[in-house]
Amino acid sequence: AEIRAACQALIAAAAEALARQLLDWPEHRTPATIASLAQAVSGLAALLQRPASVIEPPPLTALVVDDDNLSRLTMCQALKKVGIATQAESDPHAALARAQTTTYALVLSDVVMEGLDGLALVAALRALPAYRATPIILVTSLATLPAGDHLADDVMVKPFLLMELGLKALTHALVGRAPRA
Repeated sequence: AEIRAACQALIAAAAEALARQLLDWPEHRTPATIASLAQAVSGLAALLQRPASVIEPPPLTALVVDDDNLSRLTMCQALKKVGIATQAESDPHAALARAQTTTYALVLSDVVMEGLDGLALVAALRALPAYRATPIILVTSLATLPAGDHLADDVMVKPFLLMELGLKALTHALVGRAPRA
């Protein structure tokens, strides 16, 4: 029960921080930011309904993949704001190799990268047994993704508020995802 309460408190604090930012900066109130808040509230409700034994306790570590240094650092900063430790990779092939030896609570990846794009990286991660149920968020500047099942759990469009990405990541990491068949 203490772990569940800690998870709920983390999500609630991040949601409150984002809500305060949106009050201070009304120009950032978009359907996407409102949806991120709603997603967090739904996540809190889901945690309330789960037995405490199935809730992953903090600390959490995420794998962050982006070939652009500033974007990678920004994603890491957003996650650190909500207490998620990060391991960052600029090369998607190196990220995939790292994922084969280390299991992360969450993966964030850019879509457009040299050599192996984010969509192919997600597909490769989903082929690994340890990553079939791991939340994966694509972070992209693309207005739309190619048609088809991109196998990621969520998409965040750049530019973004740090707290919005942090809240989205925290909600996915603590609430998780349904295992794929």
